[in-house]
Amino acid sequence: MQTVNESIDLRSVLEKVGQLKAGIAGIAVSEQDLIKNRAERMTTVRREIMQRGEADEERMNRRLQELSEAYQGELDLAHAAAEARVELIHQAYHSSKGSLANRAQGVKDRRIGQVQGSIMRNRQARQEELARAKEEHAEFLTKLGGDRSARRELQKSVLKALRSYSPLIENRFSGKASDEQQGLKHSPAKLREDLAAALDEAADAVESANRLPLARLFRFVPLWLQLAVVVGVPLWLAFQPGGRGIEAALPSLGIWTGAAVALWLLGLVLSLPVIRKASSSLSTAAALEKAAEKESAARLGTLDEEIRNEQALEGQSLSDTFRESDSEWKIRVAEGQKKLDRQFAGLPAKAERLHQRKLGKIDAAHQARLTRARADAEERAKLTESSRDQLNKSIDSNVGAKITDLTGQWASEVLPIHGHLAELEARSLQQFPPWSSSTCEHWSAPDETPSAVRIGEIRLNAEQLSEGMPHDKRLSLPAGDEIPVPFALGFPDQGSILIESEGAGEATLALNSIALRLLAAHPPGRAAFVFIDPVGLGKDFAGLMHLADYEETLINHRIWTQGTQIEERLAELNEHIEKVIQMYLRNEYATIAEYNEQAGTIAEKSRFLVIAGFPSAFSETACKRLLSIASSGARCGVHLLIQRDIRQPVPDATLEDELRRACVRVSLQGGTFRLTDAPRGADVVVFDPPPSLDDSVTLVHRIGKASVDSNRVQVPFSHIAPSPEEMWQCITTDELRVPIGRTGAKKLQMLSIGKGTRQHALVAGKTGSGKSTLFHVIITNLALWCSPGEVEFYLVDFKKGVEFKCYAAKRLPHARVIAIESDREFALSVLQRIDAELKRRGELFRKAGSQDLASYKKTPGHEPMPRSLLLIDEFQEFFTEDDGVAQEASLLLDRIVRQGRAFGIHVILGSQTLGGAYTLARATLGQMVIRVALQCNEADAHLIMEDDNPAARMLTRPGEGIYNDQAGAL
Repeated sequence: MQTVNESIDLRSVLEKVGQLKAGIAGIAVSEQDLIKNRAERMTTVRREIMQRGEADEERMNRRLQELSEAYQGELDLAHAAAEARVELIHQAYHSSKGSLANRAQGVKDRRIGQVQGSIMRNRQARQEELARAKEEHAEFLTKLGGDRSARRELQKSVLKALRSYSPLIENRFSGKASDEQQGLKHSPAKLREDLAAALDEAADAVESANRLPLARLFRFVPLWLQLAVVVGVPLWLAFQPGGRGIEAALPSLGIWTGAAVALWLLGLVLSLPVIRKASSSLSTAAALEKAAEKESAARLGTLDEEIRNEQALEGQSLSDTFRESDSEWKIRVAEGQKKLDRQFAGLPAKAERLHQRKLGKIDAAHQARLTRARADAEERAKLTESSRDQLNKSIDSNVGAKITDLTGQWASEVLPIHGHLAELEARSLQQFPPWSSSTCEHWSAPDETPSAVRIGEIRLNAEQLSEGMPHDKRLSLPAGDEIPVPFALGFPDQGSILIESEGAGEATLALNSIALRLLAAHPPGRAAFVFIDPVGLGKDFAGLMHLADYEETLINHRIWTQGTQIEERLAELNEHIEKVIQMYLRNEYATIAEYNEQAGTIAEKSRFLVIAGFPSAFSETACKRLLSIASSGARCGVHLLIQRDIRQPVPDATLEDELRRACVRVSLQGGTFRLTDAPRGADVVVFDPPPSLDDSVTLVHRIGKASVDSNRVQVPFSHIAPSPEEMWQCITTDELRVPIGRTGAKKLQMLSIGKGTRQHALVAGKTGSGKSTLFHVIITNLALWCSPGEVEFYLVDFKKGVEFKCYAAKRLPHARVIAIESDREFALSVLQRIDAELKRRGELFRKAGSQDLASYKKTPGHEPMPRSLLLIDEFQEFFTEDDGVAQEASLLLDRIVRQGRAFGIHVILGSQTLGGAYTLARATLGQMVIRVALQCNEADAHLIMEDDNPAARMLTRPGEGIYNDQAGAL
């Protein structure tokens, strides 16, 4: 559920105001649009009705004129048509009489033309048929030419295959076809088909001839070549030296010659079937060629003869048609003349009857149209009047319904926002009531830090805000147009305010009132102020100085007026912001408010920088520091309350822009405070008046009393103490580890001793910083977490023994030695006792062969060996005098610090100041790796931490400290 503080911040209020403005303006505009639209629609209806009536009247007159003109036109046309008809009858009679012969002649001509057309069509068809026949004949001859070429090639091929016998067979292929072949009578296509078969047979014969072996032999080796070889070789051998002569060679010569001739003749005989087949098929093919060519030519001639005969017959038919048409023409002319005379005799009377009947129809139609036109005009006039009434009623009804809808919208959108704003005002007044004697006397400290604090009210003027209110009485606000709403500072984003005015006066008084309200609204100590007033020197804030009597940190001691003081205070705030960002927020929390929600008792307080008369006395350095605060302060809980004198320019334009961005801006104009950048009607601000002087003093004293010790940081011991089940359950074999406080918002700060270089601790803090409390926490919590067998204490206190006396009185089982006297010699004896324990443990470890406490505890039969913790508060008392005690204490402490690590002996030294510790060897201090810095002066802050680690200087609250286990390094 949203709380009051969450809902009254300026952003939320202005958002609601914007919604109210939008709602009122939207409905007002809608209402105005409806009224304007109604008037426009009414005017439009009247204009349209008038225009429609005028148009109807004009249309009626035009219609009557048109009907009259049309009627007269129809009469004229009827008379003209009657006269034309009579004239046409006479003309038609004479024309028909004169054209009778022509019509008869036309019939004759059409008949003759039909015959001639038929003859021409037939002739054209026959010519086309003859042309096709000639084309087919030419195409056929072309194909025959191809067949002839194929036949000749086949003949050449067979003669080539039988080349050796060609002289004997050539005459078989050049002979003429037989009588039977020449007498072939078939169609050209059939003859060519037979021709193709003969050529195929001849091709087969050629292939057979090519396959004959002897014919092939003599084709490549002719007979004459064989005979030359047969005759030449024996003769050559016969004439060689040693040869037998020609006579001896003659017998073999004869044999070889005869054999060659016989072989040639055998080849001829074997070739005869092929020769006969080839010659027969080629002769048949030649005959078929001639027969096909002759038959095709004969058919073409026959067709031509038939066409000539048909043309002669058609000419005779045309002559007969001419003779018959003459007789028929004469008969038709005589009959047509008689028919015309009969028709002409009765036509004039018939034409007059038609004319009178036509006139009667025209008059009746004209009267009917006049009646219908007048009735239509009357009906349109009635409809126009009715339409006007209906439109006016519809407009009124529609506008009324929409305004009714607007009342519903007003009730659902505007009134809830108005009611919410009124409720915010009432609740804010209840939460932050006006100052009165009773309020100041009975003021009680709040428990929680508010997220928003009321400082006044914004007086809304709905009329100005929305630039006009609706006119309908139903669309009005319950309490009138003036609406007060809370004006509050919201944290963290809108917790700063910049009041711009000429001089101080009312603006500074407003700042004082705001500061007092912020003090009263925060829990004690949860708000701290820094006042800067270089012009008024604090006169307007003097009443708040009573707070310094109770808790100086509430107002940072005093009101600052000098330039150097201003720079110092701004530097401190910058350091605080730096600390918050680096130590608290880091990258885990967006604002200090989120951190405080988790931090609880260690929550960081809000800080308010109050400046009057800005920019007076602000140097360049101060302006730069103020710029940093304005940029990053809000998220760190540092807010600005500034009164700027607009008569003086801001030295840094960037600072001016940043202040305007970071602050809620209010300007004093003519005695009225106005919220800058707020819409008109929502910009008048009235700050809540401050209490009277007496009431103010009463209130400040009550706040001061409630804030005593409020700056102290306290963490309940229960947060770090063990539960009953965890008591004495902690084992210190590897490390002594115990919680000693809170770090950050959620984590516990652990004291970790015994691992690595983290063996000894050094604690520094001025009086009241919580150092002794820290020692008690360490002792008590270790005694709760660890049993006496795990840890033992050697306690030395140089403050008369008052701090550790309680452990002796209650007989703390973990305490081996408690020095309740403060003399240096007794404390030295404690160091000597620990040195003896160091030697004893060293002897035991050597016998067990152990290097450290953990390994020793693992050996069988080992003695109980708790970790020993030497705590010395105000240890610098050892070295207040340069004597033997100081020297021996320095040597013993150095030995214990250096050698105690391996034997589980650890040292924790505490002091209010480290200034007297210079007699202690720096090397010994260097071994104290764990550093705990509480609130201390700057010199001690540099000693306990390294020079480049300024964190200790930022501590401002008792109980707040820095734990560092890196020897003070960053």
